[in-house]
Amino acid sequence: MTELRLEQNSIMGTLPTEIGHLNLLVLLIADDNPLEGAIPSEIGNLQQLQYLSLRDNTLSGTIPTEIGNLQQLTFLSLHDNSLSGMIPREIGNLQQLTSLRLSYNTFFSTIPSEIGNLKHLKYLELYENKLWGAIPSEIGNLQQLSRLDLGDFNFSGTIPSEIGNLKNVVSMDLTDNNLSGTIPSEIGNLQQLYILDVYNNNLSGPIPSEIGNLRQLTYLGVKKNSFSGTIPSEIGNMRQLADLTLHFNLSGPIPSEIGNMKKLGSLYLDNNNLSGPIPSEIGNMKKLGSLSLENNNLSGAIPSEIGKLQQLGGLELSNNIRLTGTVPVEVGQLKSISSLGLQNTTLTGGLDLLKLLLPHPILVSVR
Repeated sequence: MTELRLEQNSIMGTLPTEIGHLNLLVLLIADDNPLEGAIPSEIGNLQQLQYLSLRDNTLSGTIPTEIGNLQQLTFLSLHDNSLSGMIPREIGNLQQLTSLRLSYNTFFSTIPSEIGNLKHLKYLELYENKLWGAIPSEIGNLQQLSRLDLGDFNFSGTIPSEIGNLKNVVSMDLTDNNLSGTIPSEIGNLQQLYILDVYNNNLSGPIPSEIGNLRQLTYLGVKKNSFSGTIPSEIGNMRQLADLTLHFNLSGPIPSEIGNMKKLGSLYLDNNNLSGPIPSEIGNMKKLGSLSLENNNLSGAIPSEIGKLQQLGGLELSNNIRLTGTVPVEVGQLKSISSLGLQNTTLTGGLDLLKLLLPHPILVSVR
């Protein structure tokens, strides 16, 4: 017998130790049954096995170290069981693996450094476990990986620079951990990336200029961190982004290159320490629906080019005490605007004109 398919058969009880006698098996599937108990160590005898799937059962206990004997294995899924303990380092022996799926268990474990031996791995699923410790630098060896989903764990330490070796990754989720340090400049090597999410960590330091190499990026999640420094001008290269939110302690000017991001629907740069003028190039962002620059140290006049943003629904400029001059008439020609914040600025005049020109009632906040 080379194949054994037992999926969705309402098979109860445990996996028998005698399964280890089927040493010619190439494929074993026992998904979606009420199987319980431990995975027998005898499974390590199935050294011809290429495909092993035991997902959606109630298996418990640990992954036996003997699983490392299955060196022909290309697919391993233990997804959605009640397995616990450590992820065994012997899993690094499975060097033909292309898919490793261990999600929805209760592993309390670090990621073993031996995972870096799995150089053919394309799919790695570890979510909904209790993983902790550092992200091993050896993860950079997984150069065939298409997604890296390490969000919502308890990882600490820094993002390893070797992550820049994952040049086939299109989505990277590191959200809701305790990662610290900087975003490594090597992140700029991931030029296939379209989702980068590091939301809710303890990351700090500057946003690396190399982030501008991520020209396919459609989503950048960096909120709830502690970045500082300036907004790199290279950010204007990310022309596929639909939203950009940078709430930190950023300083310096808003780079004029931001006007290249013509697909942005919302731009939130409020609650920083940005200075200098609002760049006129912001008028190039014709899809912008929300623009929030409040609580900064911006100066000079509101550029008339803002009047080109005909989809703009909210414009928040409050608490920029050094904004001066009159509100340009072009702002009054914004057909979609419903909220205009000008509180605690030095802007003068134009407000009566605005109320006449605006096509429908809006909330105008002035000092």
